[in-house]
Amino acid sequence: MPGRSEEFVVKDSEGILIKLLVVPNSRSRCVELGYEGIVVRLKSPPVKGKANDELVKFLKKLLKKSVSIVSGFTSREKVILVRNADTDYVVGRLKEVQCT
Repeated sequence: MPGRSEEFVVKDSEGILIKLLVVPNSRSRCVELGYEGIVVRLKSPPVKGKANDELVKFLKKLLKKSVSIVSGFTSREKVILVRNADTDYVVGRLKEVQCT
């Protein structure tokens, strides 16, 4: 995933699309923003949709918007749709929960 993290948050006709990589079974829930892309670390295992459920709940709570998975249901690489938001808002909120 070359480029800056902002390149992975793009405007779409339905809202904002976030291209990200999920890392399940992590110690903490946080976001890594970097030149490689956006990485979301989750505590849940990738079993029976648990990590997907945690991802959607985490992003809904963080962004305070409607969030859904558009593609990548069985992959670590996912595309997320955030309705009624703009790019600056989404990137700003993601920066607030960066991994330390």
